[in-house]
Formats: sequence, structure tokens, C-alpha cells
Amino acid sequence: MIIKSIKIKNLQLIKSIETTFDKINVVSGLNKDNPSESGNGSGKSTLVLRAILFGLYGFCEEGLTLKDLIRFGEKETIVEIEIEKDNNLFRIIRKIPSDLQIFLNGKEIQANTLTIKQQFITEHFGDVNFFRQYRCVDLKNGINLLDMGIVSVRKTLMGFIEGIFTEIRTKLLAKKVERERYSVDKKLYKHYLSQKRLDKLNASINEINGQIKESRDAIRETQKSISKVDGEISSKKRIIEYKQNESKKAGEGICPILKSSCNRIGKSLSEEDKRKMNEEVDKLRQEIKELEESTVGDTDYLADLEMQLQIIEGKYQKTNEKLLRLKGAFQFADYKYTKADIVIYDESVKVLDTFAGEYIKEWLSSLSVIINNLLRPINLSVEFSADKDFLKVKDNEQILKYDQLSTGQKCFLSVIFKLAILMQQNKTGIILMDDGLNNLDSINLKNLITICQTLPFQIIAVYQSRVEIEGIKQFTIVREKGESNVSK
Repeated sequence: MIIKSIKIKNLQLIKSIETTFDKINVVSGLNKDNPSESGNGSGKSTLVLRAILFGLYGFCEEGLTLKDLIRFGEKETIVEIEIEKDNNLFRIIRKIPSDLQIFLNGKEIQANTLTIKQQFITEHFGDVNFFRQYRCVDLKNGINLLDMGIVSVRKTLMGFIEGIFTEIRTKLLAKKVERERYSVDKKLYKHYLSQKRLDKLNASINEINGQIKESRDAIRETQKSISKVDGEISSKKRIIEYKQNESKKAGEGICPILKSSCNRIGKSLSEEDKRKMNEEVDKLRQEIKELEESTVGDTDYLADLEMQLQIIEGKYQKTNEKLLRLKGAFQFADYKYTKADIVIYDESVKVLDTFAGEYIKEWLSSLSVIINNLLRPINLSVEFSADKDFLKVKDNEQILKYDQLSTGQKCFLSVIFKLAILMQQNKTGIILMDDGLNNLDSINLKNLITICQTLPFQIIAVYQSRVEIEGIKQFTIVREKGESNVSK
């Protein structure tokens, strides 16, 4: 990951800057708006940290908002960064108000949201927290690892190493939990798991359900037939009742239609009318008798059907109980692990943890070798220990704690510490160094830059004044009349 160029428009003091970067870059400053013309407030940090962190991640430091990054009097900020990685050229254009474009080898990356686009950047260049923690040296912003305290340093380093084993350990624990869950000791049903018996019971249930349906259909048809005959009987009885009432009312002079007295209706029926009416009533009664006799067989058949249905339903209940018990047993088909199966994974986790502890020792030993090789020019060396100090520093023959080092030694060691961690992980790419380097004198600054020239990192560093070192690119940020520009 190498930053090839950057274009900045309306970012704090910067109105418009375009510049390219080499492998080693040192940015100094000159503030002509300050009567003493010092480098403070010239815009060095804006170019080295704020512009790059905003361009890559939309990040602004604590205490600021994105609106604070917009140059006073302007409405938008634009940062465009070109980055080369793995023979690919990335171009990232980020704006305030919110807008983000990403181009890979000239072709724009299409995505529906800024979040998805940011995920693309993170996948290729790491997340913002890792970038700031391990690719930025900025003492005043509190991202110097060693200044976080020994406990935090220990935790950070252990996090690196433990991450290697976390996935394996998680899988082992998941297997262990699975075996504990499906232990044979936790079975609630002990029935023999016979798939053949399960299939037979399911077939029986289906057959019985068919019989129940047939019986219920037959019962419904029989009930319909009986109801139909009962309806005919009721109709004939109503006719008989009507005729008898009609005869009675006619004898009393009551009109059967108007339901009131009528002087035109005779006091009594003729003998012929009585005879006809009696014949009709007798005929209806005979028909009723025949209908009632015809329902006797259907009623007996209905009783047989209902009794048969009860028997079938009882058979269904017993068969279903057997089926449910067997299905319950099949729910525990995976409960097959013994205590020995659980112990195997329990022991595997313990062995992994032991191995991880040994690996940590070797990892720290390897890290110390890298650090000490890099520290050799200033006669410092480090040693990791198991005691509460964790990190000891040897200055020539004197053993010191980190807090006993000079400000310049702390600065040098903090930079080397981050470089060594990245090298231990086979990482390369950009390193941003802000004002913390001003704690180094010119000799140690040259030593640090000389070391960095041999390493697979691109350095963009802030220093208060220009340095006389060959093979590096130097910029001067000059602030004049409230505007910062690059003077090469």
C-alpha cells in the first residue's frame, strides 16, 4: 500500500494542494501569519494525518466534526487519494457533504450505499482503528502504544497472538458444547429407533385416517337419509293436523282462511265431506307408518356406524400414542455421544491453550529480535518478561523501565515498536508520523529515516524543520494570509 498522490480542496487552511509522494517523505512547516514564523499552525498535520485519514475513512479526530474540516467560507471539502497496492491503482474521492467514489484501475466501483463502499476500502486497507493504532505515530493524539501503559500493551500484543488461535479454539468449544448437548445421558426417550417400525406406524395412521373418513362420510349420508324421511313424516303430520283443524273450524262457522266467523259457512260438514276427509287422513297415517318403518333399518345402521367409528378412533388413539413415543425417541437420534467423546474435546482445548502459551513466548521472542535489530543504531534493546513490567529496556548496560527513558528514546522506540509489529505480521505499506518526531534530534531522526529506507514501508513524516538527508522527498507547508500551500 503506497500513496502515489493526493489532491486536497478546501480542507481547513488548505484551499487547493496537489502533490505526489516518494518512499520517504518529510513535511516541514512555516507559518508566516505567526510573527515568529514558526512551523506551528502551518498545516502539516492537515496534510499528513487529517487529509489521508479523512480520504480513506471519513475520519476526523475527537473534538471535531466533519463540518469543522471544511475551509471557512466554503461549502464543500474534497480529498482525492491515489494508492498503489498489489499492482493495482486505487483512486478514492471523498467529499463533504457526504459523497464517496472509488475507482480500481480506472473503473468505478458501484455500490448502493456509502457503507458498502467503505467496506470495500476496509477490506483492502484495514479498518480505521488498526490504521491509526499501527500506521500512525502521533503522540499528542494518544495512539502511541507504549504510552498506553504496560497492561494495555500486554493486552494488545496478546490480542494479536490469540487471534491466531481464536477460530480454532471457538470450533473446538463448539464441538464440545455439541457433544455435551447430545450426550446419551440426556436422552428422555430410550425406545429402540426402528425406521421400519416408524414407517409402518405412519402407514397405519394413514390407513386408519382413511377408515375414519369413510365412516364419517357414511354416517353423514345415513343421517341425511333419516332426516329426509323425518321431514316427510313431519309434513304429513302437519297436513293431518291442518285438515282436522279445518273441519273443526268449519263446523264452528270459522273461515279457515280469514280465521274469523263467517255466516256463509255451514254449521257442520256433510257426511260425504267427512268421509273423504277421513279417507285422506287414514291414507296419510298409513304413509307415515310406512315411512317410520323404513327408518328403523337406517337408524340401526347409523348406530352400527357410530359404534364402528368409536372402535376405529380408539384404534387411532393407541396407534398414534405408539407413533408419538417413537417420534419422541427419534428426536434424540443425535444424542449419541458418551462422556469419553466430551473429554476428548475438553482435553483438546486445554492442549491448544498450552500450545498458545508457548507460541506467545516464541512470538514475543521473535518480535524482540526484530525490535533489537532496528534499535541497534541507538544502542537500545528490549526484553519481554513475564513479570508485571512486561517490557524492559537496556540502554547500553543499564536496565530501564519504559517510563525511565528520555522523551527522544520513547519516541524512537514507539516508532520501531509499531514497525516491528507490522513486520512480524508480514505487513507493508504506509506509515504516517506527526509532531511526535520533533522529540528526536537531527541525528536520531537521520538514524530513524536510514532504518526506514531499508524497510518495506512508505513514510510520510512531519518535522518542524528541513533535514539534510539524501534520498528523501521534502515538502514545506507555508501558511500565508490564512492559506496553506506546498513549497518544494
